Amino acid sequence: MPAGNQYDTRVVTLEGKRLIPKLLPDNAAARQAAFTAIRDVLSASAAISGEVANRLKRVAALFGVDTGGSSDKASKVAPFDPKAKAS
Repeated sequence: MPAGNQYDTRVVTLEGKRLIPKLLPDNAAARQAAFTAIRDVLSASAAISGEVANRLKRVAALFGVDTGGSSDKASKVAPFDPKAKAS
């Protein structure tokens, strides 16, 4: 049995997996739109790959949506430019 925080984290994670889908809208299009927004934010600064891609797939499963090729699909969000000025 994991000690202390590891056990607590595992319990919270398992509880979250059960509860998160219940907190999302019933409408599949709304869930897909929310997931797409998450994917776009994650891909704004770099391509989604590795552990980020794996976690995003788990989020898609919780949302009950298609990943939309999240690891190979280009984002519609412009990459972050720290030198850019607001217009």
